[in-house]
Amino acid sequence: MTQYYFSNGQEPSGPFTLNELSTQSFTPTSLVWHEGMTEWQPATEIVELKSLLPVTPPPIRRAPTQPPALPLPLTTPAAISTFSVPPAVQPQVGSIASVPKINPVFIAGGVLLVVGLLIAFVTLRSPGYNDYSVPNTQTTGISTEATATQAAIEQQAAQTATEQQAAAQAAIEQQAAAQAAAEKEQNRAWSRQHFLEFVQIYPNNDYSVGTFGGISAGTFTVANSAGYRLKDVIVAIEYFKPNGEVINSTSVTVASVPARGETVEVFPASGRGVTVRCRLVGLAAPGLDYKYNIYVDETDIGRPD
Repeated sequence: MTQYYFSNGQEPSGPFTLNELSTQSFTPTSLVWHEGMTEWQPATEIVELKSLLPVTPPPIRRAPTQPPALPLPLTTPAAISTFSVPPAVQPQVGSIASVPKINPVFIAGGVLLVVGLLIAFVTLRSPGYNDYSVPNTQTTGISTEATATQAAIEQQAAQTATEQQAAAQAAIEQQAAAQAAAEKEQNRAWSRQHFLEFVQIYPNNDYSVGTFGGISAGTFTVANSAGYRLKDVIVAIEYFKPNGEVINSTSVTVASVPARGETVEVFPASGRGVTVRCRLVGLAAPGLDYKYNIYVDETDIGRPD
């Protein structure tokens, strides 16, 4: 038996059978779903539920009512007006109607008047006639002054808009520059804190050891992976006995090491010892305002002079 769920815009209710569904607050606008349907549908679109929906009868259409006819007025023979047709005037046979005579002077004057009016009308309609009109200097002056005032207002508005745009652009550039400076200083601070991680010093295997000890002159390398040039790199050269005890030491100063580069320097020979170790003692990075020395208190490491 099919189980139905329905919803009136709130949480779904169910499941119900058809008989149980008829006792619920079920309306034609309720959304219904049962197993086998892909989505919820209005109750009016499900065939088996139409018998449960209330049937609303159509509205009663009433025939339009005609207004009552108005009574016609009663007429009496006395109310009908009578009139008599006057008899036609019969012309007297043998009589001739006399026509008054018109003075020829009046006729000539009327013709001249009509011709004059036509000439005046054609002259006024001619395009060249307006060239002789007198301009209204007062109206022209007011119009010119209004045009100049409007032009000045538009020019001022354009200048103000340009200045505001330039000020906004300058503010944006200033903010970008300040942000870039802050990021640069943050990077520099981090580099000062971790600078020694970018420096490596090691001896090259180009020296020799005598039969009874003693080390010949050799070379060592200072490698710099930082983005800043190194200056006055002080390297301690230590010579060791076979038992690992330091028997002799000296120092070599490397004048300059390029950024992201390396420098090879010579260390002196020693009459005693069988191995060599290179150790960083001090350095400076002018571009970073950074100095380091092993003999300086730790609180002062990394502080510029």
